[in-house]
Amino acid sequence: MNIRTLLNSAYLSTVLIGCGAQVETSAPPSEHPNMDCAAWSPDGRFKIWTSRVGDSYLGFRFDNGTNRSARPFGSESGFSGVGGERRCVVDEMGTVAYQGVEHGVSAVFVEDVYGNKTTIPHADHPDLNRFGRLVYTQYTSTAESGVFLNNFPFSSAPQRLTVMPRASHPLISGDGNVAAFMVEGAFGSRIYRYDISSGRYESISPMRPGFVSDQDSLLSISYDGAVLLFASSFPVLPEDHNQQVDLYTYDDTTRSYTRVTVNSHGNEIANPELDLSQVGMSGNGRYVAWVSSSYEFDSSIVGNAIFVQDLERGITRKVRDGSAFWGIQYSGNSFLFSEPDSFSPSALSLARFF
Repeated sequence: MNIRTLLNSAYLSTVLIGCGAQVETSAPPSEHPNMDCAAWSPDGRFKIWTSRVGDSYLGFRFDNGTNRSARPFGSESGFSGVGGERRCVVDEMGTVAYQGVEHGVSAVFVEDVYGNKTTIPHADHPDLNRFGRLVYTQYTSTAESGVFLNNFPFSSAPQRLTVMPRASHPLISGDGNVAAFMVEGAFGSRIYRYDISSGRYESISPMRPGFVSDQDSLLSISYDGAVLLFASSFPVLPEDHNQQVDLYTYDDTTRSYTRVTVNSHGNEIANPELDLSQVGMSGNGRYVAWVSSSYEFDSSIVGNAIFVQDLERGITRKVRDGSAFWGIQYSGNSFLFSEPDSFSPSALSLARFF
């Protein structure tokens, strides 16, 4: 299959949750490739995705601003990531960072719209802010991991954000001032929030008397770095009794936690049945979206569905059946998804759900 065929077959859809807005596609869906990863820039101008061709992947960047066309990026060296984790990001200038494999080891690849490329060996889990500020995990020969920061194009040595060993899975806020990462310890994983300018960091994983381990997964960070979205298999709040993985937000301005994965009445879900690779938060920290197959969220669910919660109003709604979720835009007015079967444009209104 050549690139022209892929450009005609790969499809990505943006549902604008606004009155009368139509779904827009970046290429006609004449056939449906296996998309391994997709993302969009904070301002919604660039969309990227990877499509599998045999045992390899090709990447595509769609510019919604000037040329409104899908252009290939990267090579067929492999986009599938480590351990099946899908990870690709794009900033507002169209610079792409993604994890893959080179010479049998994990690597982070960075490429701008002009074709300038950099490969970071023994690395994974990249994240970009609005304008090319990059964080990533890199591993030493002893398999110890560290979290690093640099600006693309690289003009200096990277900055290591923490001396704590086994730090990984970093994220960076859209304004580039705050980073967050996970640290694996003897009793599980904890999440840390890091102020880049002051060098101050603190754990946002709550203390849990009576529990011998923490199992927290960092998932998203707001544009200003004030709100973190994470998943936890242990109760963060006293009303958490389901002993299952739930989504929570931590607000640094109020030092408070909110459980996200509740039904439309605010009640606990016995088993949220989450896919943590399909979770996201809007840049303003107001909307959280996830995919679940639990009928407890909505009895009309078909297979699995995308759900969105408005954190300000405490309302949870199902917004799409049978679709894969890839991201939610800064304002929460739109989200990125793909469908496994035939595709037809549609319109979704925020007022319809909230």
